[in-house]
Amino acid sequence: MSSADHPLLPLLEFLLQVVRTARKVTYEQVVDVVTHAPQYYTVWWQNLLKESPQHVLIETSMIIFIIWLVFVRKTVDPKKSSAPEKLSPKEISWLIDTWTPEPLVPPISEKEAAVADNMIVSTYTCIIIFLVHFLSVLL
Repeated sequence: MSSADHPLLPLLEFLLQVVRTARKVTYEQVVDVVTHAPQYYTVWWQNLLKESPQHVLIETSMIIFIIWLVFVRKTVDPKKSSAPEKLSPKEISWLIDTWTPEPLVPPISEKEAAVADNMIVSTYTCIIIFLVHFLSVLL
């Protein structure tokens, strides 16, 4: 690969251009930029508002949201949060004694039970057939 085909060559040329331009900047130009920065920023912001108001709206909303996240939002410290009240042993035993679990599934009818028994037999049959075929493939 020749030096003209190097992938970093455009970046190097850009950096050299920046250095050459920076060497041409005078002290008066730097002082002018620093002292008039608020006016330049205001003009830039107004031009941006004229050219792309949706950009300014989204950017301003994001800045406000970040400020809210950093300064306004209150996070809960788990160490400082109030602990839940503990139950007495009498209350715990009463809760355990009065608790009746609800069934996870509704009761099934006799017809559904017969179908389920047939499905279990069919499932076992399918598993056995599958294993036989699987083992025959391995051998």
